[in-house]
Formats: sequence, structure tokens, C-alpha cells
Amino acid sequence: MKGYQPIACALHDVFEIAILRGQRLWARWETPEGEAREGMLAPLDLRVRDRAEWLLAEDETGAHLELRLDWISSVQPADSADRGWGAAEPRR
Repeated sequence: MKGYQPIACALHDVFEIAILRGQRLWARWETPEGEAREGMLAPLDLRVRDRAEWLLAEDETGAHLELRLDWISSVQPADSADRGWGAAEPRR
């Protein structure tokens, strides 16, 4: 997997707000192996490790995930999917 690419500040804010509000997010991301995934996430915390930012989250099954923020291709609050809220895209 390539080196970390910083994400847009607006997308970082989406994660921080979701963590503070306990809000679930619908997200699409890529695994370190390059596999595409999507699903509901409960964001728990943001961390910095190895010069990259990581989202600690729980998926629909209760499994804990650590997703590098630049692996996430789109995200939107789960309760806004029917309200026309635009998906936030990371900066590439």
C-alpha cells in the first residue's frame, strides 16, 4: 500500500463530529490488501500512528477496525442518507 496521503480538513471534521455525537457513518473503504468494503461504522476515536491518521471504529458485527483515513473513499452520516447530504470525499 502506498504512503499516507493527508485527507481534507472537512472530512476530518466529519469523523470528529460523529465521534462526539455517537453518530454512525455509512462508509466505503479499502483494506490494506486492496479489497473494497462498505458498511455501517460506529466511529470511536482518531489516532496518529506511523505518520498516518487512523479511525478506530466498530462495524455492524461489533468487530473493531483500525482504518487509515486515506483508505476511506466516501463517508456520510447514516441518518442523512435520505436527506441529500453529500458524501465527503478524501483528498487524493
